[in-house]
Parts: sequence; C-alpha cells; structure tokens
Amino acid sequence: MKFNLIDGLNKGIRKFNYELTDEHEYKKLAELYKENKDGVYIVRMFYTNKKSMYGENEVVVTDDYIINLPKHLTETVEKIVNNEDYLKLINEGKFVFNIYEYEYKLGKEVKKAYSVNWGTI
Repeated sequence: MKFNLIDGLNKGIRKFNYELTDEHEYKKLAELYKENKDGVYIVRMFYTNKKSMYGENEVVVTDDYIINLPKHLTETVEKIVNNEDYLKLINEGKFVFNIYEYEYKLGKEVKKAYSVNWGTI
C-alpha cells in the first residue's frame, strides 16, 4: 500500500528556508514606519503566535525584525503560506512588503493605524 501525505493536514512540514536567531528584534509596524516611511522589507517567514494577549496573531519575520501583523491580514497571510508560488518567492528572498499609515474613527476620535502592501522584487 502506498502512503501519501496530505500536506495541509500534517504539522512539521517545513515551508520556509529561514531560521530565527536571537539577533531578531521585535518591532511594531508603527515603529518601523516612523523610522523609515519608504522602507521595503523582505519577508523571510510567517508564523502564528498562539499566545498573544489578543488571541492568535500572524507574525512576519524579516532579516532583522519580528513583527506582529494586524488582525485584518490573517486571511491574507493564510493565503500566502498556502500558495506554492508565494512560498517560492519568500524562500528566494523576493517577497516583500512596505508599510502604510491610515486613519479611522473611533467614536469622535480619529486614530492612526498601520498595515502593509505586499509585493515582489
């Protein structure tokens, strides 16, 4: 009998060819945006933080940073990590993002928030 793995159901299947190190620094999108509004960051890997104070949260890893992503990007990240073409681009160092700032109203107050645009290089 031949046994075929169902990739989407098995844990331990390595998708990213990148290793986190102790050198990686945790940063917020807001911090990175304020440091460099025109910054472009290479995506090295994603993971889900299951122990976040606010529930599960998607995380992106770059060459230097570990960055929590906004909740509204959860579905997008799931699509990215389940797409072979995107995974290939990530593992080749060609999948990138930049950060943008936007405003929204919370009651009478206007707040600033941050999100990302995905791209390739």
